Amino acid sequence: MFYDLAAHRAAKGLADVELVRLEQLYPFPKAALEAVVARAKGAEVVWCQEEPQNMGPWPFLLQR
Repeated sequence: MFYDLAAHRAAKGLADVELVRLEQLYPFPKAALEAVVARAKGAEVVWCQEEPQNMGPWPFLLQR
């Protein structure tokens, strides 16, 4: 999914889109994720995953 999004971003020349990969779920990297979100103050944050919403890491992350 990341590489498809990166290719689309490059093809469209979107310089104002940042892609962040969350590869570690435990221990949850709360401080690192907060720092990334703080860098993008005022930006829309979108979660993207290949799996349906009820699968993958989203249910786990929603609690954090």
